[in-house]
Amino acid sequence: MQVVAVGLNHITAPLAVRERLAFSDGEIPKSLARLGQVVEEGFILSTCNRVEVYGLAGHADSGALALRSFLLDGREVAPQDVQHFSYTFAHEDAVRHLFRVAGGVDSMVLGENEILGQLRRALATAREAGVLGPKLGRLGAAAVRAGRLARSETGLGRGLDSVVSLGLEAAGARGAEPLHSRIAILGGGETAEAVIRHLKRGRVRHITVCNRGKDRAARIGDAHGVSVAAWDERALLVAQSDLVITCTSARTPVLTSRDIGVRDHRPLVCLDLGLPRDVEPAARSLSGVTVIDLDELSPLALGNCRRDDVDRAEAVLAGYSERFMEWWRARQVVPTITDLRALGDEIREAEVQRALNRLSDLTPRQRQVVQS
Repeated sequence: MQVVAVGLNHITAPLAVRERLAFSDGEIPKSLARLGQVVEEGFILSTCNRVEVYGLAGHADSGALALRSFLLDGREVAPQDVQHFSYTFAHEDAVRHLFRVAGGVDSMVLGENEILGQLRRALATAREAGVLGPKLGRLGAAAVRAGRLARSETGLGRGLDSVVSLGLEAAGARGAEPLHSRIAILGGGETAEAVIRHLKRGRVRHITVCNRGKDRAARIGDAHGVSVAAWDERALLVAQSDLVITCTSARTPVLTSRDIGVRDHRPLVCLDLGLPRDVEPAARSLSGVTVIDLDELSPLALGNCRRDDVDRAEAVLAGYSERFMEWWRARQVVPTITDLRALGDEIREAEVQRALNRLSDLTPRQRQVVQS
């Protein structure tokens, strides 16, 4: 069996391509059920900066073809539209890639910790769906452990720790300094809570969360001590805000030009952390409105590159991935050894029986000696 990975990320593909292949939280269960019909084991890792599918297949080439077809299925995307932006890794390369992803050295913000939680959730969801088996389950657990150790054993991850941090820094540079802004957050998932935690650490006070599910919004409001607005009031909320941060899992924009509407000459910064994008592209043409999306954050992340820490983390991750491959190779040898032993037993039994048939006058004691 071969480990195969197919996907695309912020390095290989622009946001306009990534958003067409992204899996929303609601899509994952049904998609995993389909994935289980394609490969023996598998899981999906879909974040704001990457869409990857991992599978266990009998052959690397056929497995990669099956996973690419799975990735495009139902997306109304032609293969030629994404072939230049996607990548495929087979077996040892796939293992090394997953370890690098878990270690944060393949992230937009090097060493960010958010990817570890995202990988854990991807594995847990696949396990609950019955698609994650013992082999990829062990691979995923080993990658998470290696990613954690790579950070603790090096200086990686001691600076900015997530895309959220980078986004808030970019918003401040565009005039929406969070401390002095009225902030609206559209979304109620883990990214929304990460945003709130960052803002609270900076002693930001004017925060309102707005989510399609009002119960979820209420729980977030109670947990973090922020205001809550109804989903159908988001246009009014935006009109009263200086900074709007969107982080939903909707397939289509949740904030349109009409929602933003006519403002009273006050500037508005929209930080769009959604994949697909939450803010309608046409909103960029509105006077006084600045839109920052994930693609615009990528160049900013380069300034946080710590080459020495990255090199040391790469070495740590390479060591742990090789250790996993040693376990895998040992597992592959075990069936062969078992088969050889079984064949040896068959030959022994046949030869003993042949000898005993020729020595029919042996006593029970003599037959026992021959058996021994």
